[in-house]
Amino acid sequence: MFGSDRRDLAAVGGIILTAALLALLLYPEQPNLAGNAGYQGQAADYRTGGYDCQPATVDALSRRERTKRAISCKEAEEEHRLKTDDLIQQRRAAHAAEASAILTYQQTIIGALGLAFGFITMLAAIGAAIYARHAANETRRGADYAERGLKFVAEANSADIRPYLFIDKVTADEVEDQVVVTFWLRNYGRMPARSIVARAHCYISTYHEEIRPNVLKANKIPIPHCAPGQDRRVFSRVWISREERDLMDQGELELIIRVRYWYYGRSIRKFSERADYWTDGAGLHKGVFYVLDEERRKRAAVHRQLMEAQYTQEPEFEWQDQPTPPE
Repeated sequence: MFGSDRRDLAAVGGIILTAALLALLLYPEQPNLAGNAGYQGQAADYRTGGYDCQPATVDALSRRERTKRAISCKEAEEEHRLKTDDLIQQRRAAHAAEASAILTYQQTIIGALGLAFGFITMLAAIGAAIYARHAANETRRGADYAERGLKFVAEANSADIRPYLFIDKVTADEVEDQVVVTFWLRNYGRMPARSIVARAHCYISTYHEEIRPNVLKANKIPIPHCAPGQDRRVFSRVWISREERDLMDQGELELIIRVRYWYYGRSIRKFSERADYWTDGAGLHKGVFYVLDEERRKRAAVHRQLMEAQYTQEPEFEWQDQPTPPE
């Protein structure tokens, strides 16, 4: 704070000192028109003719000669006075021209400095306009960021007070000749989920069969509202025969589980989720399910086939020839 004040005072002092120096250097020089009074006094006291025009010399002459001599001396005196006045006027004109030249030169310097200061002022104005433009852009950018922040806060608030339904776990129980698959939907949000509708499509498949795309054609399963932190069960029945169940236990078939469900929050916005799983016979008994993935299924099938081939292959033994006993 104090450092900034000192810099401001130093800048103001430098500007004042520079202005004072420029004022001293550019102060107009006063024209020198003095020195003419001496010439005027000399012209008034001048007596022409030298000794011939002295009063004593003129009085000693005759009357007629004295008149002629006085007239000639007066004419010479008048001529000298006129020449002196002419010289004085010429000197005055010369001094005036000199003063005009000095003032014109100083006016030219002042004009050049004014032009330079005007150019500097123009550059400063251009710089100020550029900085003002940058400031406007930064202000607009700051306003955009502030608006984005407000939108982000609004979205965060709306996302925080909405329901979040996810499948918490999946189980499959064998009941006689059918498999009952149960999904537990859990609400992890802060608002209750309402108007919940699910579609569950479960079927037996081989590991080389492509995933069926008809999950959205399954029957709708209405589910009651789910409060925050609560669970809701979704049942789906898969009919399998004993042969298919034995093949599942042998690892040749798998159970595909595909679920799509929709729900609403406090507004009219509709939310949707999807979940796809698969399991085999061993996983069915243990309650182990895997996320459905084509590459993972194929790798698991190849690995299972290799393991089965390794454990089911009969070991081969090489019988060495026994020596013939002596007779």
